[in-house]
Amino acid sequence: MAERLRLGERDFATIERMAVEKLAAAGFRTDYVSIRRLDLQLPVPSDVQLIILAAGWLGTTRLIDNRLVSLS
Repeated sequence: MAERLRLGERDFATIERMAVEKLAAAGFRTDYVSIRRLDLQLPVPSDVQLIILAAGWLGTTRLIDNRLVSLS
């Protein structure tokens, strides 16, 4: 997701959907995958500081991760 954003993609919903599909193919049940502004509001294409939020299950283990992405 971060790489797609760095390459200039800004269709956030498509990037999120593709991530969910990849995680499902790897055996994860996702709770959420979301690209947001640092204040957790929905992003706009001109944003340069974003955060990727994700949570899901792999078997009986729930995993949560957040990744800051700087596009400047």
